[in-house]
Order: sequence, then C-alpha cells, then structure tokens
Amino acid sequence: MVQEVAADPDQLLSLALADPARALAEARIVLAGRPGPALASAAHQTAGVVLRHYGAIDESIRELRAAVRWARRAGDMPRATDVASSLGVALVLAGRSRAGVAMLDRAVDESQGVSRGRILIRLAHIHWLLGDYQPGLTDAKAAVRLLRNDETVWQARSFNHRAMLHLALGAVASADRDYARSEELFAACGHRAELAYARMERGLAAHALGDLPRALNLLDQARAEFDALDVVEPDLAAARAGVLLAAGLTRDALEAAQHALSDLARMEGSPSSIALLSRWAARAALADGDLDTAVGHAQEALAYYRRQRHQQAADQSQLVLLQACAAGALVFWLLHAQAGAMTSHTPLRTARRYHRPMLR
Repeated sequence: MVQEVAADPDQLLSLALADPARALAEARIVLAGRPGPALASAAHQTAGVVLRHYGAIDESIRELRAAVRWARRAGDMPRATDVASSLGVALVLAGRSRAGVAMLDRAVDESQGVSRGRILIRLAHIHWLLGDYQPGLTDAKAAVRLLRNDETVWQARSFNHRAMLHLALGAVASADRDYARSEELFAACGHRAELAYARMERGLAAHALGDLPRALNLLDQARAEFDALDVVEPDLAAARAGVLLAAGLTRDALEAAQHALSDLARMEGSPSSIALLSRWAARAALADGDLDTAVGHAQEALAYYRRQRHQQAADQSQLVLLQACAAGALVFWLLHAQAGAMTSHTPLRTARRYHRPMLR
C-alpha cells in the first residue's frame, strides 16, 4: 500500500484530509526512503497539512517550508505555489496573519484555472477565520466556478467553504444547501474526515436556525467520525459548547470548552484554536456565574484577537470581559483604582488584575 501511494504524489496528498493518521504515517515512510524532489515535496506537504490540522503549527510550518524548497528543487513552480498557499494558512494559524495572507495573495496571483480555484479555497478559509466574510464569500464563489469540473473532493471543498461564508453572513438556508451538497460529494469520494467537518458545520447551521436537538445530533455524528479517525478538532468542541450554552446547559458548555483547552495545551495547539475555545469558555463561565474563570478566558481571547486585528472577535471577547467585571461589581473599583482614590482593599486589588485588558 505504501509503495502504491508513494508512486503518486497527488494520491499521497489526497490522504492528508481523508485519513490524516494514515497520511502522516505514510509520508514519514516515504521521506525515510530518500525520495526524489517531487515526491519529497508532496510528502512534506502531506505531513505539514496533517500536523496543521492536529494543531502542531510550528511542526507544520517546518514541514511546509521543506515542501516549498523541494518543489523548487524539482523545478515544479506550480507545486511550489500550491505549497506556499498551504504555508500561508499555517502562518495565519500561528498568529502571523499579515505574512500568511500576503503569501496566499501571491499564490492566487501566480496561479490560474483549477490551481487558482484550489488556492482560493484556502484564502476563503482564512478570510472566514479572520472575520472578513464578504471577501471570503467572493473567493469561495469563484472557487466553485473554477472547480466545477475538478476532482470530486475539490468540488466538495468549494461548496463547503461557500457554505461556511454563507452561514457567517446569516444566509442560513443557502449554507444548509451547500453543506448538504458538500456532504454528498465527500461521501462519494470517501473522504471521511472532511465529511465529518461538513457534518459539524451543518450542525452550526442547525444551531443558527434554532434547532438545538438536530444541532447536537449532527455534532455527535461528527465527533464519532473524528474519534474513529483519531482526529482532535477544536472547532467541534467550540461548536458543541455554543449549542450547549444555547440550550441553557452552562456548566456542560464550560466543561466541554475547558476539556478541549486542556487537550490543546498538551498538544501545543494553534493560538487561533485556543483563542476560539477561550472565548466560548468565557461565555459559558459568565452564564454559569463563574466570574473569575470568565475574566481569565476573556482576557486570553481578547489579547489574541487584538494582536490579529480581528475586530469583531475582539469586541465579543471584550464584551464578555466587561459583563463579567460588571457582574462582580468590579467596574466601580476599576474607576476608583484608575483615579488613585483607593489603595488597599481586596476588591480593588482584584479589579487591578482586570483593568488593563478591559480599558486599554
């Protein structure tokens, strides 16, 4: 099986999202066999994509940079451009948004046809991640057009990303239709991991429609698929926390988010995933009355989103922080602390812990 995959770089790359654990294992075997430049590039890119999805961002960046070098050594500039776009995504996930987006923009400019469509999917994903939904939808629509005659899996990815952007912009019915189409296509080509992602995101659409039982059912189906593939997906934990919170199960929502944060800490997960889960943990803690926990998680999320200039997410994080401080009667102490009116009182000392990220 390894030899069959090793002979075809595209087949090896296709495994990265279809069966991540197998893809990583086979990429390691290929690299241990000292392959030629083209195959080495594909193996490093495969490893980089899998590690990126596992949250091992620093390792992912190292693998993808190696993939770019090998592609250039092979004289395969289209491959180098494609790998550079994957590297751009990893850089954004590592908190280097400007560098990552610039790399993706260059890759789009240097590509055409099907290759351009595939790179536009990655750029649409980054726009979605950074909250730039309208540009992301424009890119996703272009990708659907460019990839309409491409391999089934890439057609599925284009519909899936258009659905993500529709949902972010509130077009829930359009999102659900695109998710349904992407699920059909992922199932047809046997890409179970990506089918699980589509199922998870369809759960978000059900949540947006207010159908919480259906949302939880879809998320449970997605989790079963991820577990079977040994994939840890932070977005699933965030989605589940949001649905549990909407159902009024505040303690369950908090525990779901914190458990996922603990997993990410052990894995040295991506800062973007940690920020997302911290934001949901803060909301759940606030709703559950655990104000200190809410403040701590909101501070962490706010610091990240400010660094990334993700204004919408920063505003949401700051709102939770303000609400937690107000609920604990800390705003009064904050105002006096800044005025220097008080010097030694426990609530004042508590307030000073929080005032900088809230009012800066």
